[in-house]
Parts: sequence; C-alpha cells; structure tokens
Amino acid sequence: RRDVVTLAMPLLGALIYRAEVDAPASAEIRYRTTAFNGEDDPALNVLAEVLSGKTGRLYKRMVLEDKIATQAGASAGSQKYDGSFSLFAEGVADASPDQLRSVLLEELEKIKQDGITDYELEKVQNQLTADMFRRLEDNFFLLIQLLFYDGLRDWQSMDTAFERIREVSKADVKAVAEKYLVADNRASKLYTRKASAEPEDPELAAFDTQQKQIIQAMLGQMEQLPAEEIPQALEQLQGFKSQAPEEAQAALDYVIGKLEERLAQ
Repeated sequence: RRDVVTLAMPLLGALIYRAEVDAPASAEIRYRTTAFNGEDDPALNVLAEVLSGKTGRLYKRMVLEDKIATQAGASAGSQKYDGSFSLFAEGVADASPDQLRSVLLEELEKIKQDGITDYELEKVQNQLTADMFRRLEDNFFLLIQLLFYDGLRDWQSMDTAFERIREVSKADVKAVAEKYLVADNRASKLYTRKASAEPEDPELAAFDTQQKQIIQAMLGQMEQLPAEEIPQALEQLQGFKSQAPEEAQAALDYVIGKLEERLAQ
C-alpha cells in the first residue's frame, strides 16, 4: 500500500486559470493527491462519491437548493504514479465561475470541519462495492477489470479493493480532505461564457440552460438537412412530440417552429 508518486515540483500557492468559452460558465478545482492503491486512495474515492451524484452534497446544494448549476460533482483520479481530486460545476445562465468555485469550496470546508455522516459512509460503501461485484459478473468485464488494475498497479489489487473500501471510516474521509484538499495544493479552472455577438431569441430566453443546450443541438442537426428532407424531419418530430413528456413539449414546439420557418423560406 505504500504510495508511489512522481517527483514533480511542489506548488507554492493556489493557481487559477481563466478563459472565455462558447459554453456555459463552469468551475473546476483540482488537487494533487496520491497514486492508485496508495494508503489514502480508498478514502478519496469515498469522499468523491459523497460529493457526487443526484443524492450527493454538491448536486443537492448547487442544483436543487441554490439553483446556480445544472450539474456538479467530484472525482478521484488516481493514476499509476500520481493522482488528483476534482470538484466541478457547470452553471446556469446567470451564474459566474467565481460563484460556482466559492460554493464548491464551502461544501468542501464543511467536510473538513464536520466530516461525513454514518448514513453517507454506508450508502457510498454499498454503492462502490456493489459496482465492483457487478463488474465481475461477465467474463468480458472481468477481463477489462484485470487489465485496468494491472495497468494502474498490479492485477492482484482487484482482490483487496472490496475490503479496502469497507475499511474506510468517517475519520479517514475527514483526514484525507484535511491532508490533500488545501489551498497550496489547489489549481482552479474558471470558464466564463463569451458575450454573444447576436441578441438571444426572446422565445429561447424562456428556457433554462439545459433545455437551451438540447434545443441548440437539435437545431444544429436540422441545419445539416437538405431542403428535400425537411418535411420528413418535421413529420418525425411531430410524431415524437405526441409521445414526449410534458416538460419536453415546449422545447419541441420551438424546434418544430424553427424548422417550419426554414421550410417556408
């Protein structure tokens, strides 16, 4: 279980990278951690799961409560000789990357101060170990697992992965947060959406960020259609609309309307 890490230069302070992109505002915070199968690797994986998913702390806080993000989570990315831990969020239309970063750090600080609950630990351990067993049910996926573990350390690591996850305690999770997820070991990537050169369609402004992304993707596909295929595409969309859930109706109506305008032109 001894850690194996590369001899990279240590950071001398937090790094922040900023850029403008043709995408929603987003923030990612990444910390350097430990190699795959290192002593702290299982606890870092448990911590990532506590923060991730629809029932994780970041999604509940940022998407459901504060409504500043469309998605949020964390990941533990251990490699053969080194590793990282990431927190990330993609914002709604009026969110700023600095706002997203601030809330990510707030939720992390809560764990460093108060740790996690018994329920969170048990839930995550059950999820992780169940996933491990499911990947062993089929010979093909067993092959993939053997290659995965052998590439990152050695194939026999697979035999102890289950026990090591079950051995993680609440104190272990709090300890790895305090050990690795500190300011001097932090790099942040903050993306701001570029200002649009064209005013947004007032009808499109009524949709949330996720719906806009879906609509724009559909319209992008429709723009590639030859004129003679537009009637067939319209017919297919109208048939799909009759079976689509209620929350998707308005977005489909918008796309159908734009396609009808193009057909008329």
